[in-house]
Amino acid sequence: MAIDVSSVRFTLLEEKPTIMRLVRELLLYLPMRHKTAALLMGLVLGLADGCGSATVSSDGGGAGGATGRAGSVGAGSGGAAGAVGSGGAGGASPCQAVLALDRSCATATDCFAAEHQTNCCGQRTFFGMNTSAQTQYQSRESKCEAAYPACGCAEGRPTTDDGSKIQFSATPGVACVRGVCTTYAAECGKPCGSGTTCFSCSNRSTTFAACTTMCAVGTDCTDPTLPMCQFGSSGNTSGMFCTASSVACDTK
Repeated sequence: MAIDVSSVRFTLLEEKPTIMRLVRELLLYLPMRHKTAALLMGLVLGLADGCGSATVSSDGGGAGGATGRAGSVGAGSGGAAGAVGSGGAGGASPCQAVLALDRSCATATDCFAAEHQTNCCGQRTFFGMNTSAQTQYQSRESKCEAAYPACGCAEGRPTTDDGSKIQFSATPGVACVRGVCTTYAAECGKPCGSGTTCFSCSNRSTTFAACTTMCAVGTDCTDPTLPMCQFGSSGNTSGMFCTASSVACDTK
């Protein structure tokens, strides 16, 4: 008599929970000489499941399931779930290795401004770093830059630790702020505080610079020393910023 193996396998898989419960009960009450058949039934069910295996022990307790796609569960009531393999830990990328270098300081003389590429467009940021790490920085930064493909996109103006922008040819300032080397736009003379950014523009025969905020209208300017909202593009960045009332940006 021919047996449709696929139909049998489907039926076994469909009724597996019920049959396995019966197997456990049989193991508890059957005499030892009849337990072989029950054990064979448990083995067949384990083989029928293509994603893992299960074993049944003669004392009614299940052994741990073998690891499958997510670990199979042992057939017995005491069966433990199979363990799931974990992925190997990846090493730091060349660019992450640059950022891991020492940035601590006691005074500003402990620091230098390290230029770091941040994307494939060639975008740059300057961050403060301890001078003792300068040789390591040069080696790691060259590897970081080599790791980026050529994207063919335009880079924006470089940025500093305090969030300010600087001109492409400019050199940022660097200070020791709460024990960390910190870069800033040199025009403002210090790192700008949270929520502000350095903005500069030519102002007749001088240069105006301040840690300020962007604006759309004058009412956006809440600092009484910087009440005027105006556009400027001749300094470290361009846009609408709050300035002193006596300033006329982009004039010479």
